[in-house]
Amino acid sequence: MQLYANHEEDERNNAAFLYVISQFPQVKLFQPSPEKAPWHFQAVINGDTPQLINFWPHTLKGQRDGLRSVQGVEAISGIILGAIEDANEKPFDLFED
Repeated sequence: MQLYANHEEDERNNAAFLYVISQFPQVKLFQPSPEKAPWHFQAVINGDTPQLINFWPHTLKGQRDGLRSVQGVEAISGIILGAIEDANEKPFDLFED
């Protein structure tokens, strides 16, 4: 996988990102538009309620679909863990009285 990098800081961020991703084998990265946005990656966490996560490895940022973006190793780990948990939640029907 080729990650976008323009500066040394981008390369450090990419290395940290790859380390985080390696801790979660269920995260399968893909690039939705490699020609137009080589810096943007996505992952779908499959389960009963699939979750979409956006990543910008060179800035060490991530964002779960519908939520604010986060930055840093711990924050990215947190959104991945949250997405895994939410993906495995069983959908439920809402009954009104």
